[in-house]
Amino acid sequence: MASTPVTVQVGMVAPAVMNVPLWAAQDAGEFERRGLLVQSRIIGSTEGTTDALLAGGIDVAFGTADPALTDPDRVRILAGLVDRPPLSLVCRLGLTSFADLRGKSVGTTSLREGTVQLVRAMLGEHDLHYPGDYSFILAGAHPQRWQALQDATIDAAMQLMPFDFIAEDAGYPVLGRAEDVVPEFAFSSACVRVDWTGDGADVAETFRDALLAGEQIVRTDRERAAAIIAEHTHISLDYARRSVHRLVDDGVMPVGLVHSDAALNRTRQAIADGAAIAA
Repeated sequence: MASTPVTVQVGMVAPAVMNVPLWAAQDAGEFERRGLLVQSRIIGSTEGTTDALLAGGIDVAFGTADPALTDPDRVRILAGLVDRPPLSLVCRLGLTSFADLRGKSVGTTSLREGTVQLVRAMLGEHDLHYPGDYSFILAGAHPQRWQALQDATIDAAMQLMPFDFIAEDAGYPVLGRAEDVVPEFAFSSACVRVDWTGDGADVAETFRDALLAGEQIVRTDRERAAAIIAEHTHISLDYARRSVHRLVDDGVMPVGLVHSDAALNRTRQAIADGAAIAA
């Protein structure tokens, strides 16, 4: 790498727990050690993050695998962040069952990527099908959806850990975990444009090497990883520890940050199913 640091612009949907390999690598100076200067920003939606990547506004998108699976000539997966979706379906107070969601609204961050696919799969198991049986409302990422549930401006939403823990502890109905219906799903990835090289042909792989160093911190120093998560997400250390346990022990974060074929294939199926509904 050149002696002058290469700047890498990272965009992420939200300050989500699964971004911890990035944060851990930054905390340990792994990027700087490799001659990279990482600048990150929150974009707020899956589609916005994808659009920013395709437009060249960011170099690495911490979001869904969808753009790489639907447009592999332009986008590729650099690292797999989630293979087992750590989300639960949470309802507002007053609703207690899947049957209660008939005719109701479900909050999502996108109508084409991410949680919307898991909602369709989960509700479909209970004979609830979009668009006839329920509607979607664009309600932002998981922190915004949690606020919308508390405000009762949406009836239900998939909530990413630890917000499903937080909701359950607050007495909100949790109808089930996404992984019980879709156990393998490439829910989150770090994606790059195929033609992105930065100021050197190896910058993408150098960035990935630093991420892998961050992954090892999460796996081998859980208390440090929990503290990093708590700092970046503004959650309690207890919820951060529970999240690290779920990432590592429940197999949410794939080993070596490589998506399994089963997780990728299930995501491809969900994308195809969504396209069929939209047609």
